[in-house]
Amino acid sequence: MKSFISSSSGKLFTKFNKTFIQNSCLVHSRNYHQPISTFYLKNKKVSSDSNKHHKKQSNVSISFNKIKTSENNQENKKLFQPKDIRTKNNEGEEYMTEKEQFIKKYKKDKILIDSEFLNEKNDKIPFTFVERQTISILYNYQQSCLQYKNLPLDKFIHFYLKKNSIGKNSKVEIIKSVYEIKKLNLLLDFVKEFILNIETNKKDYKDLIKNREFKTIVENLKNSFEIYLNRINNLKMTLEDKKQLPNSVTFLEENKQTILNYRIYYYFYKLYFLNNSNILNAIEKMENYLNIKIPKHIKLNCPINLYDLLIENYGQEKADELCLINLQEAPIYGRLNDIKLLNKDKTYSKSDINNVFKKKLPNIFEISKLSDVTTFGIKFNQKQELRLFPEFENGLFEIQDESSQIIIEELIKNIVLKRLTTSKPLVLDFCSGTGGKTFAFIGELKEKGQVYLYDIRLNSIKTELKKRAKRLGVSNISLIYDLEKSNNLHHKMDAVICDVPCSGSGTLRRNVELKYKINFQYVNELVLKQREIIREGMQFCKHYFVYSTCSILKKENEDQVQWILNQYKDLELLKEVKILPTNNGSDGMYGALFFKKHSVASLNNKQE
Repeated sequence: MKSFISSSSGKLFTKFNKTFIQNSCLVHSRNYHQPISTFYLKNKKVSSDSNKHHKKQSNVSISFNKIKTSENNQENKKLFQPKDIRTKNNEGEEYMTEKEQFIKKYKKDKILIDSEFLNEKNDKIPFTFVERQTISILYNYQQSCLQYKNLPLDKFIHFYLKKNSIGKNSKVEIIKSVYEIKKLNLLLDFVKEFILNIETNKKDYKDLIKNREFKTIVENLKNSFEIYLNRINNLKMTLEDKKQLPNSVTFLEENKQTILNYRIYYYFYKLYFLNNSNILNAIEKMENYLNIKIPKHIKLNCPINLYDLLIENYGQEKADELCLINLQEAPIYGRLNDIKLLNKDKTYSKSDINNVFKKKLPNIFEISKLSDVTTFGIKFNQKQELRLFPEFENGLFEIQDESSQIIIEELIKNIVLKRLTTSKPLVLDFCSGTGGKTFAFIGELKEKGQVYLYDIRLNSIKTELKKRAKRLGVSNISLIYDLEKSNNLHHKMDAVICDVPCSGSGTLRRNVELKYKINFQYVNELVLKQREIIREGMQFCKHYFVYSTCSILKKENEDQVQWILNQYKDLELLKEVKILPTNNGSDGMYGALFFKKHSVASLNNKQE
């Protein structure tokens, strides 16, 4: 696999090539979704009309339901398996063997011969397609992270599924399994180590019945995997076109212990957590079943470093509550695009907006509802492939978490834009990304004024940013590629927005990989980086300065606000907004609005 990944602050450019596909650790082809025995032949005839020496037709009927015991296998092989003997006619020309004819005749039907006639009843815990794909993603992601430390899981999954052409029906189940196992990684790893230590007699476990049961589970997982390997090897010998098989069998055979570890993860995930909305109850059931005491932070699936940080910030009870909500699935929010849906010269009530929503986006209206907290926010009833809707492609709505909309509405729309009296305000989105926050408030400018966007990775994300702006109907934006060439804009911006890179501790339900890297040292390094960005952004500020993060840690939020006030004596803190995932289900975010005191005389506050 050839990938080059940069930091989570945005330098992500991943390039997968054929090597990644061919060398992925497990078989990916849809042909291997089911065991070989499901590709059976029923009442098929193998004939050789072109070969005159074959006077009789062979009736070949392969049904594994009829093969009840291994004692019958030898007889079945003689009866069913086509001969692989090459013969010649009177003129010395070679005929096709029966096996060659057999494969040629039924190749289009993708009927495969299992020469060993494996008995499926021995497969106690089948190695299913979804499990193989889940394990493959988890393994390859872990290996990639050894080289690329800030590789986002969602991007990796997206590229993996696309490159391996995973079907729509399995895609949702695979994505769900990967995310939930990653969320439960600490707990499942603890269980895996416990089970394997018992199995290898490294741990003294007094419950003899459970002891035997655990060993049986491990043995069944091993046997099932061996059966799967045999099937793949049989395919390898049978298939005429070897390219249909990936080059992964060697990996599987040489890394049986690694696959077994992941299989234990998947087994207990499926047994206790799949389709179980009450995660705490599932954890307690599993703890009772294992009959052991699991440490608190492992039960909550929170790394000890992050757990200590949360306790330091919020106390034990609130920290536990935050850990638990991070194990749940995050709701999906969107935002109606006021630029395309509403008349800029009219004023709309909440009821009017709901009527427009229902009339112009009937399909979206059926699967979501208007937010009670924000003006244009919508909350979806369930996960959907929202980017495939024509309403999204036409820019009628956007995908954006409610917390982000709250920060923009509370600080930018309700205060900054209402207080500014200039007819053409200038705004700088200093860590713009692809413009999410800008597009949430730019409709309020009514095509007047100008918004400048700057991001350290702008050269790499400009295509996506411009495409997004065009889809949403946004025109009054300008991109800043080089700060050194923008000195003419210093102290000219009516408002500067700094949504700085952070730990992402408020978004752990969506970015499950982040919680395994958050510790005291990492947060301290981020704090220094954030202060550097604040200094750079402050050079452009004339009146208002907005500082925001998607973190819930005080070091990145309240402590930074105090540092800003100490460093810039002419700033006044107007308002703070802090949102926790436990508040309304949206992401955790923080925002603070500052105002330059010396600019009071130049501003005439509007009456609200």
